Amino acid sequence: MNAKEVCNHLIAGGCKVLRLTSERGELLVPKNQMPSEKRPNSLKDKASQIVSYLDRIAVDGLYYIEGASSHSNNTAFTKMPVQIGTPKEAKPLSEPSQPTENVLSYNKALEMQNTIAQLTSKVEQLNAENDSLNEEIDALEEELAELKAKEMGDASQQPIAQAISILPAIVDKWFSQQNEKNALMREQIELMKRQQNARQQRPMQPPVDNEFDYE
Repeated sequence: MNAKEVCNHLIAGGCKVLRLTSERGELLVPKNQMPSEKRPNSLKDKASQIVSYLDRIAVDGLYYIEGASSHSNNTAFTKMPVQIGTPKEAKPLSEPSQPTENVLSYNKALEMQNTIAQLTSKVEQLNAENDSLNEEIDALEEELAELKAKEMGDASQQPIAQAISILPAIVDKWFSQQNEKNALMREQIELMKRQQNARQQRPMQPPVDNEFDYE
């Protein structure tokens, strides 16, 4: 229905008061006063004013002609829409891409990078300690070989016994550090694989348009 038809419909339905509001609820044409001797047709005059406003002044958009059965402030208004111009179609909102388990945030990626750096430093430290232990083992083995070759007497057996008692502890420490180094290297490799997979599987995220675009 156009503006005139809406006004006639409300009046025919028993409305004694008419007014015009915008889509946002702004009052554009205030309600009419009660009929008086000077203005016996105040209701019809108000309907004409509303129709004139919508035909001559209003820009394209949605408006509401509101009618009430009484001039009392407590009376509820019945709202009927009137569209001026062609309604604009709202663009559908783009659905944001859902993050996958393999996509890393910047902070998570930075945390993994720091962990890899720490593991690399620890592996280098263990390599240095292993090199030192290897040198110590080689020195002890040479000393044992020299002592055995000289076939020293009973008085000289004590250094050999001391060297033999020390050697197992050093070897145990060497194997222990080798195991620790291997575990750290496996953890470092696993982190680097996860980081690479996350980069390869990162989806392209279209920009999110949360506003309605009206032509």
